[in-house]
Parts: sequence; C-alpha cells; structure tokens
Amino acid sequence: MAFHLSFLGDCQKKIVELQKRVTETGKNVLSRTQRWQRISTGLSTTCDVVLTFSQGTQEEHIQWFIELLHTRVPELVIQLHKHRTSGQSALYLTACFRDLLMGAEVLGIRKPLAPEHGGGLREFSMEELDLFDGATDETSFLSSGERSYIVYNYLMSLCAREGDAWADEIMFNEGQPLIRSLQSIGFIHQIFPVHQVDELKQLKANWVRGWNVQQPLEEIRRYFGAQIALYFAWLGHYTTALLFPSVVGLLVFLFVSSKDSKFYYLVMGFLSLIWSTIYLEHWKRTSTVLTHQWGIWDAPPALLEEPRAAFKGKLTKCPITGRLTRTYPAWRRTLILFFFTGPVVLLSLVAVVLVTFAFVRLQEHADAIAHIDYDSVPLMFLLWYAPKVLLAVVILLMDLGYRRLATWLTDLENHRLDTEYHNHLVGKLLLLQFMNSFYSLFYTAFYLQDIQMLQQQLSTLLITRQIISNVREVFLPYGQSRVRQFLLSFRYERQKLDSRPIESSTIPCGMDSHLASVETLSGQPVVDATNTVRRRISSPHLSPRNSVTIDESPITPQELEATLLPYDGPDDDFLEMFIQFGYVSMFSCVFPAAGVLALLNNLIEIRGDAFKLTASFQRPFIQSANDIGIWQLAMSFMGYAAVIVNVGLLNVSGAVQDLFPQLDAAQSILLLVVVEHCIFVLYYALAALIPDTPSSVLHQIAKLEHRRREALRTLERESMREYRRHRSSSRTKQADVQAANEISG
Repeated sequence: MAFHLSFLGDCQKKIVELQKRVTETGKNVLSRTQRWQRISTGLSTTCDVVLTFSQGTQEEHIQWFIELLHTRVPELVIQLHKHRTSGQSALYLTACFRDLLMGAEVLGIRKPLAPEHGGGLREFSMEELDLFDGATDETSFLSSGERSYIVYNYLMSLCAREGDAWADEIMFNEGQPLIRSLQSIGFIHQIFPVHQVDELKQLKANWVRGWNVQQPLEEIRRYFGAQIALYFAWLGHYTTALLFPSVVGLLVFLFVSSKDSKFYYLVMGFLSLIWSTIYLEHWKRTSTVLTHQWGIWDAPPALLEEPRAAFKGKLTKCPITGRLTRTYPAWRRTLILFFFTGPVVLLSLVAVVLVTFAFVRLQEHADAIAHIDYDSVPLMFLLWYAPKVLLAVVILLMDLGYRRLATWLTDLENHRLDTEYHNHLVGKLLLLQFMNSFYSLFYTAFYLQDIQMLQQQLSTLLITRQIISNVREVFLPYGQSRVRQFLLSFRYERQKLDSRPIESSTIPCGMDSHLASVETLSGQPVVDATNTVRRRISSPHLSPRNSVTIDESPITPQELEATLLPYDGPDDDFLEMFIQFGYVSMFSCVFPAAGVLALLNNLIEIRGDAFKLTASFQRPFIQSANDIGIWQLAMSFMGYAAVIVNVGLLNVSGAVQDLFPQLDAAQSILLLVVVEHCIFVLYYALAALIPDTPSSVLHQIAKLEHRRREALRTLERESMREYRRHRSSSRTKQADVQAANEISG
C-alpha cells in the first residue's frame, strides 16, 4: 500500500511538472500574440496635437465636441486649455503607447525588423510585436512625427451618427467625417502637431546652424515626414549638380572674350543639355535609393482617400463603403474647365504679353535717353537697369496674383480629393508662371534677337528674383510671427493688469482667464512642467469621469506655436526652383554666369528653408511620398523645353553661320532641326541607359527577401518543434494519468 501511495505521489509530481512545461510551451507559442497586452498604458508626453477653436466659440459647443471625442474616440487623451494671449480654447491631444501602436498597425506604418528576423522594414503588427526591433521602447520606437500622425488620424476618424447635429442648426449625415465638416463651418480653427524641444534643438544644430555638406535627411524624415525630406534631398542634389555648369560657366564668363563667345555658345548649349539630362536621370536613382532606405519606395497609394473639407456635392450612397457621401457631376467640372478656366487662363497669358511689351517699349525709351546723355554714368546705369529691375518686381507681383487666381479657379472646379485638387492647382501655376517668368526672355531672344539685352535682362531677373524671394519666404513669415506674438503678449499683459483676482475656486470650464485643463486619467493629478500639482475643481459641463484644473503656469509652448503661420507644403519652394532650373538649362549658353548665381542662391536657400520650417511656421503633419510627384514631370518638361530653346539661341546668336558660312538661312534652320532631333535621340538614349533603380538597391532587396525567407523557415521549424514537444508531453501526461488510474483502480 505504501508502495502504491509513493508511486502515486511520484506520478502526481510528474503530472505537475508536465503541466508546468505545457504552460511554458503555451506561453512561448502565444507570446507573439499576447505580449502587446502588457504594454504600458501610461503617457510619455502631455501633447502631440493641438486643436484650437475659433474665437467666440460657445462653451456648450466645446463641451459637446469633447463628449463626442470621449465616447467615440476613447483612444485620445484630451486636455482643454484656454489660451490667454488669443482668448481661444484649445484641446491638447495625445494617446498612450499601446493605442499609438494599435494606430500604427491600422495605418500600416513600416518599422524595422530585428536583425535575427531578417532585418529591413515591414508594416507594423501588434501580433508580431517581438519581430520588430525595439518595439517596447516608448521613447524611440515611434518618432514624434509618427506619434502626431497617429493621433491626428484618431481624431479624423470621428464620424457622425444618426441624429448628430451642431448647435441644432446643421444636421450631419451618418458616416460623415465630423472634423472636416466642423472645419468648413469655422468651428475648428486649426489643427497642428507640436514641436518636440529636444529634437528640434538637435535638428537646428545639425541642419540650420551647421554648414555641413550632407544634410541630416534621416532626422528630417523622422521629424517632418518623407515629403519634406524628399524636397530637401532633391534641393541638395540639385545644388550639388549645379557645380558643373557653375565651374564651366564661370571659366567661360571670365576667360572667353566676346569675339570668341559664339563658339562657346554652341559648347555651353550642348553641355547644358547633357548636364540637365544626366541630372534628371541621376535624381531618379537617388530618389529610389532614399525611398528604399525609408521603406516607402513601393508604398501603395491610398485607395479610400477622404473627400476634401471644401468639397461640395449631392449626398449619394457610396458603392464602396455604403455610406452617404457627397458627389459632384464630372460633366459640370468639365464644362467649368473648358468654358471658364481655359478662357481665364488664356486672358492671363495675354496680360503677360501686354505687360512684357509695355516694359520692352519702356526699356527702348530708356536706352534712347541713355545714349543721348552718355556723359552721366550713374544716369546711364539707372536708365539701363531700372526698367529691368522694375520688370522683375512686376513679374514677382504677378506671380502672387496668379497663385490667387489659380487657387480660385481650382476651388471653383470643386475637386473631390486633395490629390486631384493639388495636381490641378500645380498645373495652372506651372503654366501661368512659366509664361510670366520666361515670356520676356523669349521675346527679347527670338523677336528682338538682342543677345546683349537678353544677358542683362536675365542677370537682372535672376538676382532680383532670388533676393526678393528669400526675403519674402524667410524673413517675412518670421517677422509676421514675431510681431503677432508681441501684439498678443502686449494685449495679455494689459488684460492681466486690468483683471481682478479670482475669489472662487469653482468655475465653469473655459470661463476663467487662466489655463484650464480637462484631466482624462481618472484618479491621477495633473502635473505641469514645473512639477506643481494643479488643483482640481468641479464643472457641471463635464462628465463624472473628467475633472477640471486651473493652471497658473506661464504661457505654454503650444500656445506660442498656435500664433505661428501654418506651413502649406513645399510647392512654392519647388516652383521657385523650377523657374531657376529653367533659367540655367535654357539660357546658360548665352549667360554662362547663370549657374554660379543659382548655386550661390541655393546654398542660402537650403538654410533659409530649414530656418523657416524650424522657426517661422507651425510644424506640419508628416506626409508619405515615394517621389516628388508632379514636380518630376515638370522638371522633365523643362528639359525638353531647354533643347528647343538652346537650339533656337544657337541660330539667333549666329554661331551656326560663323561655323558654316556656306549655308544659307534655310539650310541653317534645317541643320538646327537635325541637331535638335539628334539631341532628343541622345536624351532618350541616356534615359534608357541609366536605370531608375540602381543595382545596389536591387541586390539589397534580394538579400532582405532571402533573409526574411530564412527567418521564416527558422520560425516555422521552431514552431513545429514546440508543437511536437507539446504533443509528446500531452501524450506522456495522458499515459501517466492512465497508468495512475489503473494502479489506483
């Protein structure tokens, strides 16, 4: 009997050990799907995104909006603040790390895999958390730009339900995006991500203040997103490419006499065309390398893009989502394009012709007066260059007017998606500003056929345009922001002196002159940057799960950022460089110093654009992009135009007649047409010979795919071993239990 009892005790011990092994095996098998549940739900920052309401917004409307966010977007952590300088109410939004990771999975953000799992980038998945490198590091796994982008998408996911209404005046349709609708009616003033002080300080030190040849593109991408990083990568690449026409043009400009210049017109024209072709093709390769490094080179486009906030149309049921969406007849937009937009653009081009003709006549009169009074050197200089400078200023002013005109026309066309709106807007800007910037040069070159006047006009346009553009893009926004902050601070100080101390500690939310905050973490005191606990008060406007606090700390950095101008994207900068690229590629054969002037400007342009992004404008939300989009097509178009213009300038300059004096005019034109076609053939040959994707990138893709397959096989083998071990353990357990039952029986 004692033997049987001891045997049963041993069997029970073995069964307990087997149960532990089975439990450990199960934990190992399920760790990849359950570990995410142990991720911290605490907050690593107090604010990622700021939403401000328009001035004069009623408190009950703000509380209605807050309750909507609490009930329908529970992932958001919300703080209500009263901006004391502007009098606006604002929501400071963030989310816990777990919700941020879940948002990253929904958005398909690509993160690096651990080296033992193949490396490379892959769309993030909560169930495969252990496969990603540093996925549990709350401070570094998600960049601040990705955090704000995730919070913004949580906010934009707020949709209307049946019966929702704003102020009992505007009824929302079920499934209608509320944020865009509230922006269109003026309830929401602005939404922007906040700057992170430490990252911004490091970026300024390495990028704005440092004059390193290489820009910190990876830091720029993590902080501002791929779209802006690609712009600065393109600008740096273009600036580096300008070294060749700058050096060659400077040598020709300094050491070639005017009597030998016609031969060098031919040489410079040919070199300029070869340079522009190689530059454009090399940029495609550089862009592919960068986007592959960033994991976005094969990112698919958004198939379910939400409509624009300003889009107007009739409510119909969407066949894809089944929700009520606004639609607009395509035929009506086509009618507007052909019978209104087209004629208006044509009239604008006629205005360019008339303005150019007027200034050419003014220049002729000024030159005539200068030749009469040639003893006065200052007067001659003034008469020669004043009309040209005035023309450059007028062209810049017309550029601003044409931008407003293009925006108005594109708004009138009522495009549904932001991408459609952007492409049509940029297309109009390219056409209008191309004619506005180059028509006067074409008129001087091919109608007047005055090469000397063309050189003077081109140099004046380049220098004047670059100086005014830098002042307008960098210093003017910075000055506007600082003046606005000064005026708001001055008004706040006056209100502070005139205000009386608050005697009651219980006030309605948003009615105080101090900074109010909604605390969404129940049971946890809100601590500000100075580690002072803010006292709580009750409010009848809030649900019991929230509380209101009064903050007597200084003005927050978010409040200062709210006074900055919003950044509208790099389109204006691209457009400026597009015009400059046209000056260099089309006219450097007659004005070799154009490359030098462009290079000097771009060295300042890079730091100026970096400065305005980090100091003069609000931080933009990150936007993914796998190329520079429509601007790549625009640069290619400029390359084609450069071929035609350079060939035409060779005829106007007389270089062909000097090299081949036996040819008459018709034969010279025929020769130039043949040369033009040969250059186009060479252009296409170079484009075909230079692949867009470098072989090194293809090899890296193949290596990553091989490592991923090997890692997958390893994981499958480990899973199979664990499964077999689990089955054998289960069988052993069943056998031991059966033996114990037989013995006890």
